[in-house]
Amino acid sequence: SSVFLVPLVRLRGRVCCTAMWPWKCWEDVDRVVKKGGYIGANEEFGALRDAIVAAGPEGMAEQAGHAALGWEFLVYFGEKKPVYRAQLAKVVRILAQSPPWRDAYRARADLHAKTESLHQDLQSALAEVLSAEPAAASASAPAPARPAPTPATVRSDLPWPDWNAVEAAVLMGRFKGATDEFVAFRTLAKQATPEELSTQVARAALAWEFLIGFAAAKP
Repeated sequence: SSVFLVPLVRLRGRVCCTAMWPWKCWEDVDRVVKKGGYIGANEEFGALRDAIVAAGPEGMAEQAGHAALGWEFLVYFGEKKPVYRAQLAKVVRILAQSPPWRDAYRARADLHAKTESLHQDLQSALAEVLSAEPAAASASAPAPARPAPTPATVRSDLPWPDWNAVEAAVLMGRFKGATDEFVAFRTLAKQATPEELSTQVARAALAWEFLIGFAAAKP
């Protein structure tokens, strides 16, 4: 569930709170775009992904000045790293809900031409950006009222992974022996509700790093 991505940008030895936008994200993304260094941009994508999920469509409207840069990074990163297509598609669908980001993508005909080289999942997500209402049309409609949040009820029998073992596997890069931890994640994904997963968002970046490392070690 996307709620599991929200709270922190956590990359080996570095924690960045996303309650405020992590401005260094744009510096890092700009550097990657200028150098064309997308192959080695996994951490930059992870930081940007988590920040976008944390901000949501409304928060991303405040980052619209960086939209052209953001779209260029996401499209070219998606071309070089199709393994991230599912995560990229989720990010694109969040941005598709932000009118200024939709308009920024519509203005980049050069990026539209690049989509033919992307995975079909990502092509579909980007097509949704183009098919959504223009900013002027959506601005005229009143925003729906947001329901008040309700506290999550967490079942005591959920198979949460051993977080200490997960962190040890990530820090030491020992994913081949972490099958039990992966099985716990897989079972949890089947049984837990989004609300239950949201109680563990502080460990979201650690979970992503473990899952990506495990997938690389045990394809």
